[in-house]
Amino acid sequence: MRGIKSGKGQILLISLFIMMFLIAITSLVFFKTSARSKYFGQNVASTKAFWLAEAGLQQAIYKIKSDSTFRTQCNPNCPSINEPLGGGSYDVSVSKNVYYYLTSTGKVGDLERTVTMSVVFTLGAFDYAIHASGSIHFQQAEGTVEGSVSSNGSIALSEDMTITGDIHEDSEVVTPTVNFAYYLSQADHFIDGDMTFIENDPLYPSGYIGIWYITGIANIEDNVTINGTIVAMGNIKIKVTTQDS
Repeated sequence: MRGIKSGKGQILLISLFIMMFLIAITSLVFFKTSARSKYFGQNVASTKAFWLAEAGLQQAIYKIKSDSTFRTQCNPNCPSINEPLGGGSYDVSVSKNVYYYLTSTGKVGDLERTVTMSVVFTLGAFDYAIHASGSIHFQQAEGTVEGSVSSNGSIALSEDMTITGDIHEDSEVVTPTVNFAYYLSQADHFIDGDMTFIENDPLYPSGYIGIWYITGIANIEDNVTINGTIVAMGNIKIKVTTQDS
């Protein structure tokens, strides 16, 4: 009987060791799997936070380029830009000296990624519907300009003139040097002399479309729509409507 009891005790002891070994292996596998899942989750969150920070930079650049009110508030610090996005958020601080300095932080939970950038913002003449190196005068004129107007000098408007965009007087926009030879090579219409654009022109039943290269003066009458570009070696004159007193 003692021999049987001793054998049972040994079997029980071996079974106990096996169970402890299996528990240890299971715990190790669980720990590694949990650690790997946690690392993977943090890696995904880190990548997401980085792209949120990049999205914040792009939003700040867009505001600098398109929002003149935002630019005037940079003295030297601009208003902060923050927004929730895609399960996280971004927060951008902007300051201005000669350059705009942008610091954008993307956040996902407790995880943050930060990116920085410095940019130079310059106004381009071709960003405007009308740009003049001198002054622009719309006295006694009526109509609508779809876009912004810029002038290195002054801008005079009448009560019946509507500008849908921004108006920049005494602007720092650099008037570019125009490559007239290029426009001539690309012109859809070449006019040797003066050209008058009128409403419902029978010579152009489809309207004024394309690039018009004019060696003389371009006269634009009332109610004229031009879907294209006018390059004139002479002046461009927009008819002024005189109102009866």
